[in-house]
Amino acid sequence: VSALSIHHLEDGEKRSLFQRIYDTLPPGGLFVNYDQFCAGQEEMNDWYDSYWEGQLASSGLTLQDLAAWKERRKFDRECSVAQEMEMLSTCRFPTVQCVYACQKFAVIVGKK
Repeated sequence: VSALSIHHLEDGEKRSLFQRIYDTLPPGGLFVNYDQFCAGQEEMNDWYDSYWEGQLASSGLTLQDLAAWKERRKFDRECSVAQEMEMLSTCRFPTVQCVYACQKFAVIVGKK
């Protein structure tokens, strides 16, 4: 299980990690990844980002907190859900499914 971590890796690093996970899992084992993703289309991704930022701005965070969040976002290397599912399939996971998605956040499961 991974949560909100893998989106910090470059695509090649993600593929390498997914392959190591696949190689380590026993037959029938599951890999579950809850993470943030881009929308795959620039216009939709911009809307997701704007909505997310608006939610944070109205949450009571200080301007300093929002600035720190924006700074941390520079380390994000998001791919789309479809891209990650393709990476997992390429790493030989025979079953890959997105079991939950809401804007930038999704849960993808790969079963060996």
